[in-house]
Amino acid sequence: MSRRAHIIWWLVGVTALAGVVWYFRPDSFLQSLQKVGFVGVAGWLAATIMARMLAAEVSMSLLRTLGYRLSRMQIFLIGWLRTFSNQIVPMTGIAVYVQQIRHQSGASWQDLAAASSQQFFVGAAALGVIGVLATLCNVQVTGNATGPLLVVFSALAGIALASALGVSRVMQKMPRALLRRIAAASESFGKLASNPKLVLSLIGLHSGAILLRGARVWLLFGAVGAGLSWREALLIVALAEATVLIAVTPGGLGIREALIIGGASLLDIPTDISVAVSLIDRLFVVALTGIMAAPSAMYLHHRSSRRPVQE
Repeated sequence: MSRRAHIIWWLVGVTALAGVVWYFRPDSFLQSLQKVGFVGVAGWLAATIMARMLAAEVSMSLLRTLGYRLSRMQIFLIGWLRTFSNQIVPMTGIAVYVQQIRHQSGASWQDLAAASSQQFFVGAAALGVIGVLATLCNVQVTGNATGPLLVVFSALAGIALASALGVSRVMQKMPRALLRRIAAASESFGKLASNPKLVLSLIGLHSGAILLRGARVWLLFGAVGAGLSWREALLIVALAEATVLIAVTPGGLGIREALIIGGASLLDIPTDISVAVSLIDRLFVVALTGIMAAPSAMYLHHRSSRRPVQE
């Protein structure tokens, strides 16, 4: 992606977020921020850190299956660099993730491609499962949209799971000339897909991470006086997490906020409150990412592997 494209997508994200703020004009934003208080910030931080730890566990399990040993701390900190990059330029986080994992472990490009793809499939499957559960728990709220939502989330879960378990089989059916070129990648995919129990356990871990990210939004709504039931919070987080799949702006800037507001509107939550919550969540994410990025880079540089990188 060119520098001009980077700037354009950044402007798109900022414009989208500014549009949300201008349209809804959340006069209560500062008051809501004050209501969150120390307890609210501490709860949000705890949920965020635990979600990050579960996501790191998923990455570590995939890499160890392929024979690479990285500590939880290394992968946890690489996650912050990935988020920092995504906050600047959309979809660049995966490039940072791959580069850092390769630098730290000496992993081959084929193994990294397999691990990154599998991580995406696992995340998509987890979102699909959460989405189906959220829709079924809020049938009275979703109304006529229940059927389409169930179809979309079920298809997402099914396709992602089939991909996680069957990519290597599809690759094996490719023409021999092409298969010879991707033999190493096919073998890596095969290792990751050969243990269905591992795949299902990783989907469970990623689902836990999604629920924890939903818990932090639930905490913010509660802190500003708009208490949500767990069913209602589940619906909002299922919609908000869709930004992982449609992150065309930096960190889903503007899109995630719009989806949180849209989900809250289905629950008849005042718009100024949902706008304030979405902006507070964004503010906290940006602030925490900015705080963690530099120490993470310094630690990883200190711990970087000195063994030769495989070609």
